[in-house]
Amino acid sequence: MGASPYVEPGAGDGAPHYRENHAFQSTAGLSPDDRAKGAAEVKKAEAGLAGIAEGRKTTESQLHEALAGLGYGPETISTGTFGPHRNTFIIDLGPICVVGALDGMVNGLVKAEAHGRYLEGTGCVKPAGGH
Repeated sequence: MGASPYVEPGAGDGAPHYRENHAFQSTAGLSPDDRAKGAAEVKKAEAGLAGIAEGRKTTESQLHEALAGLGYGPETISTGTFGPHRNTFIIDLGPICVVGALDGMVNGLVKAEAHGRYLEGTGCVKPAGGH
């Protein structure tokens, strides 16, 4: 039996038109220098936020203050919450976007990643929807 004609190889869960339906989430590529800078900023953010991530008590203002304490300008920082114990952040560094989250219920887990700006013109904020 051959592969299903409805599976799009190499595209997420293989659903038909996956890439087409998610193209609005595409980001600009980063130069090798910007990739290296982004990786360094991810390490800086993850290490710098580890101390405030434990427990359910981190607030958006504490997160914003901690990021500012790491040297990020207030105009580059956006924060949010997701549920009772998860905080999210975006650091807009021009061509480099550092996005991440703190999860107080998972032993103070801090995860971040760096990528280029969204091609849809929303900067470092993930577009809400596509076609």
